[in-house]
Amino acid sequence: LVRVCLGLLVCECVRRFSGAVHEKFKSVAPQCSNIFLLLTATQFHTPFYASRSLPNVFALMGVLLAFTHWLHGRALACILLVAFHMVLFRCDLAVLLLPMVGVMLLAGEIKFVPSAIFGLITCVSALCLSVAVDSPFWGKLVWPEGYVLFFNTIENRSSEYGESPWHWYASSALPRALTFTFPLAV
Repeated sequence: LVRVCLGLLVCECVRRFSGAVHEKFKSVAPQCSNIFLLLTATQFHTPFYASRSLPNVFALMGVLLAFTHWLHGRALACILLVAFHMVLFRCDLAVLLLPMVGVMLLAGEIKFVPSAIFGLITCVSALCLSVAVDSPFWGKLVWPEGYVLFFNTIENRSSEYGESPWHWYASSALPRALTFTFPLAV
């Protein structure tokens, strides 16, 4: 039941994003949202993982909703959603958030000071939520995503998860992830 609900939530987020893409680009590329849906449906990873309760799936939903808000002209809501999901589920969303904020600032969609204040409040709120919910499960006061970030970057211990050969992304991960669209990537 949980997986069915989660899969339906992911589908709803994809549907909303597709609708926003259609509204934004219908005059220049009327089939853009249909192509997006076709490419998403034919990939292995999105349909396969959509119903799994993994941090990546929760982050995916947040990012899809964030981009939906951005396409509807609500840049601050976009930033807050990405910031919230970054702190709660995937710290590496900072790699998405920072250039996104830069584009929004250059385009005049946001102002730096109010966005920084709301972003900081959002991050602190997400941090408090994560610590309050997750600490009892860990049996100690902890921010799990911060722990992972520290383990992987500061302590540089990510190799303890296992290592793959240097060509693994090009020879294995990308072909499996891109499935039918691999020729487009080339």
